[in-house]
Amino acid sequence: MADRIDYGLLETIASALRSVSSDIDSLADSLPSSPDAGNGTAAIVGILSKFAENAGNLVVGAAAAAEAVMSAKVAYQENDLMSADLITRTGIKAV
Repeated sequence: MADRIDYGLLETIASALRSVSSDIDSLADSLPSSPDAGNGTAAIVGILSKFAENAGNLVVGAAAAAEAVMSAKVAYQENDLMSADLITRTGIKAV
């Protein structure tokens, strides 16, 4: 277990998750329209539809994970500040 939180690393992780979400979301307009594949058209459309649905879930999930990482970072920082303030006010010596 680490005894220090690397706030910069948490911001980097959240930023990477936001980028993944944004990058995948930007690909939505590049999905092909319904192909003319004869008897296979329905199957291909089904595959594309499932792919788009899964990509959408990834976009939402990555954005939610980024928000959760940032919320955790803020909570860690607030707790560290409160603990430091308590130590300062009570005169507890750090070891």
